[in-house]
This record gives sequence, C-alpha cells and structure tokens, in this order.
Amino acid sequence: MTKTVSCGLKLINFPLILTRSPSSSWLKWQASPSDYPLNVDLKIMTAAKKDLMKISHLAQRAGVSIPTVKHYVRKGLLPRPMKTSRNMAYYSADDVDKIRLIKKLQKENYLPLAVIKQLIDGERVPENLSMANSTFNVAPGMHQPPHRTKSSHLALTVSQPTSKYQDQQATQKHSQMFLPNLDDIKAAADRIAPVAHQTPVMASRSLNRMTGARLAFKCENFQKVGAFKFRGAANAVLALPPEKKEKGVVTHSSGNHAQALALAAQLEGLKAFIVMPENALNVKIAAVKEYGAEVILCEPTLEAREAGVRDVIQQSGAELIHPYDDMRIVTGQATCALEFHQQAPDMDIIMAPVGGGGLLSGTALATRFISPKTRVMAAEPELADDACRSFKKKKRVPAGPPRTIADGLLTSLGEITFPVILEHVNDIVTVSEANIIAAMRSIWERMKIVVEPSGAVPLGAVMEHPDKFKGQHVGIILSGGNVDLAALPW
Repeated sequence: MTKTVSCGLKLINFPLILTRSPSSSWLKWQASPSDYPLNVDLKIMTAAKKDLMKISHLAQRAGVSIPTVKHYVRKGLLPRPMKTSRNMAYYSADDVDKIRLIKKLQKENYLPLAVIKQLIDGERVPENLSMANSTFNVAPGMHQPPHRTKSSHLALTVSQPTSKYQDQQATQKHSQMFLPNLDDIKAAADRIAPVAHQTPVMASRSLNRMTGARLAFKCENFQKVGAFKFRGAANAVLALPPEKKEKGVVTHSSGNHAQALALAAQLEGLKAFIVMPENALNVKIAAVKEYGAEVILCEPTLEAREAGVRDVIQQSGAELIHPYDDMRIVTGQATCALEFHQQAPDMDIIMAPVGGGGLLSGTALATRFISPKTRVMAAEPELADDACRSFKKKKRVPAGPPRTIADGLLTSLGEITFPVILEHVNDIVTVSEANIIAAMRSIWERMKIVVEPSGAVPLGAVMEHPDKFKGQHVGIILSGGNVDLAALPW
C-alpha cells in the first residue's frame, strides 16, 4: 500500500503500514523503515503539519513511554519529537529508525543508551570501549548512519570497569528504559510456561452480595512459592544469556522475591545469592536456603542490603535481579494480567496491590494492550500510602516508616515502575488496617483459601470505597498467600 505525500518540489510514493492504536479507534499511517528513499530531505517533507507522518505510540512500537521520551530528550539521549501529546509522539521516519536501531543495539549487546547514541552518531568512542572480535550486525533495512554502509559491522566490547556493580547498574538502567509490548509479554508467558502455574480465577457469590460488585479473583496465592513474584523471577532468569547464567544471580529481599529468585535459579541450575536482613523471619531464611541459594545476612537497612549486593557482584559478577525495578521482572509480572484477561474477559476494572510497582506496572501494560477499555486501579494501605501520594503529586514520594500489617507493600515505587504507573494506571486508593484485616478474613472464611494481608488489600479497597465499584465487573489479583499462621490478626 502506498500514499503520496508532498515533499517540497516533487511527490514521493512512500510504502506505508496501517496500524491501530490499542487505546483508540482511529487509524495511523506508519512509514515503512526499509523502503523510503534515503536521499529525500525528510525535514522539508515534515515541515508542514499536513505532511507529518503519525508514528505509533512509542510504548507500542519503539517501546518508549511519553514520560520517558521527555525525560531522555532533556538529557539529550533521544531525538526531540516534532510533537508530543499525552499518548502520542510524532517523529520523522528518520528518527524512528534511529530509535529502533538504538533499541536493537541495546537488546543484543547490553550497552548503555548514551554509548550507543555516540556510536551511531559517529562521535568519539568513550575510553572504556574498545574494538573486539565479537561483532553484531545492524539489521538489514534499518536506517544506517551516513558514515556506514548496510554491510557495516560494529565490533565493540566494554573494558573492565572500575566497579562491576556500578557498570551493571548503569547498563541495566539504560537498557531497561524501553517498555515491553504485547509480543514481549506473550513471549515471557511462553518462556515461563514450563515452570510457572497458570493460576485459577475464582468467584464468591457471598462476597458479590457483600460488596455489590461482580468480583473475579486471580489466585496468585496458588503460584509457586505462594506468590506472583515467581513469574518475574522466572522470566528474568530464563531470559539471561548463557554468559550471564554462568555467574549466577543476586538480589536483596526479605520476602517473596527472595524465595522466587532462589527457586527460579535452582530450576535453571544457577547459583543464587540472596542478601537478607538479619531480622528476617527464620522460616523465610530457611525456605530460601532450601531452594539452594546462598544467604548473606546484613543489618536491616536498605544501605546494608545494597552494600551486600555490591560485594557479591564485585566478587562473583552475578547478575542483579531487582525485586521490582527491573523491566524483565515487570514483563514477567505482566503475564498474570495476560492470563487474567483470557480467563475473565470484559472486566470493567482490574485491581492489584502496589508496593514497589512491579505487579501494578505489568498489569497496566498488559491491560492497555489487551483490554484498553478496562480501568486499572491499585490499592495500598493508608499507613503506607507513598504510591497514592506519588500518583497525585506526579513525583515519587519515599515510603515512610513501616506501620502496616501488609508487610509486602512497604517499598517505594521504582524509577522504572513509576513512569509506567503514572501513564497507564487510572487510580490508586488507600485502605485502612481494619478493612485489610476484614478483607483477609472474608477471603479465608468465604472462599476457604489462604491469602496474606498484602493480597487482601484490593478487596479491602472495594469494601472501603463501595461507590467506586458497585455494579462493576472487578478483577482482583490475590498477590500471595504466605502467612505466619502463629500471628494471624484475628
């Protein structure tokens, strides 16, 4: 299919691809990157508003959300869009090709975005980069920088860094700025299918009568290690390239992520190093050790946890798998909502608890692609309401001292998860401690299943804010079921 567009003094026929936005009914034209004439001055063509080519939302096509675009444009790491709105960025085909090239080089070679930008722009190669025998090809048909031909190879390697931890953190931070699309989420679902459970969806007529809503519960308390966390951990481990698997994985956690990563590593035959606070429950420490991980105890502070991780990376080179602020984790958690929409279609609202935001951001992304009319809501304890305050103020607010029974929701939103939540979540509501306990007890008594306080928070929100949910088909993710039976709150 072609479309004729005005280009200065002559007309050019451009091959076009017709795409549909998942959140809109209108159609967009996208220039085919492989066929447009490279000798055409695209700046002339795009000078008039009628000649702008509408490029698909970057979260779907080039994998970058609008807040991320604006952030990295300010830093000079991405080209400036010709126009932006809340849900759309307008780019010339030339710039879109550059974004795709950057994304490809990142994905295949784990190089920071700033370094890749220097390379494709023909700038001076940083001192910590050198030529090597290992090469990678620029995909045929992608836009080539003027100083290279289509047959060019880039042959690069990163020299030994001063700090393995700092280099790994910088690389991960830049390489994970791109959001997963629906194909990425489906690929993650296929990847973890051999090891993760497809958890059931359950309902309760008595809870429907009690709340005035039609509730569907996605029972992640039946997932391996008793929590949704196994999805993200399994995806992150299974997606590692062989050279990283050889060195093992590391994280810091005192909860479900510690057990999830330990089990995922054990199933794949990898070493796992888990930094845990010395005041963690003995039963959790024992469970992590039972899954074959090496436990490193530290003082119960975030600084001590991060220092422990740094030491492990320096000594072993293990790959850091952050509990939530990692796009591999987010993509894995998104598989929960992918299943949920298949099992309970046409939900009016889908709800998840929120702590660091891994489950919520994955739920929001999957829902945007699969069921854009479904509203995404989150619930958190009012005694740990940093996510709600961050959402309202449009900037991250750190978590305060932990005072809630929902001990799985004590962390602050991450640098990666917060922009996703800000862009794709409709609302965050808070829940009192009394309603968290009441919701937890109702699930135990009415549904005869075990759920932890954090997993009961969304139902607590429905009970506390009935007007928001009355008459709606509401999907609730029961995030986990790991409970100390000797310390039940009733």
